[in-house]
Amino acid sequence: NWVDQPPTADITVSGRVTDANTNEPLPGCNVVLKGTSRGTTTDAKGEYRITIPENNATLTFWFIGFENQDVAVGSRTNINVALKPSASELAQVVV
Repeated sequence: NWVDQPPTADITVSGRVTDANTNEPLPGCNVVLKGTSRGTTTDAKGEYRITIPENNATLTFWFIGFENQDVAVGSRTNINVALKPSASELAQVVV
């Protein structure tokens, strides 16, 4: 019965994911609607597009070697994210 809870509309969010240190695009970065399996990955230019429910959604951005970042969508339809390299991941890579 949606009289008490009106259905939510889906919105499309797009943007670009870059390396916070170099400002280079991060192709293949995972963009996931937090708490679900709905997600996408960035293209060769670091750009993504995802359709999500409008109500209080949070996107999680993660890429190997970088710190995960959660971003509350709110009413925004364009979200650009700069991920920071993970110090612990880098330490594990150096031999």
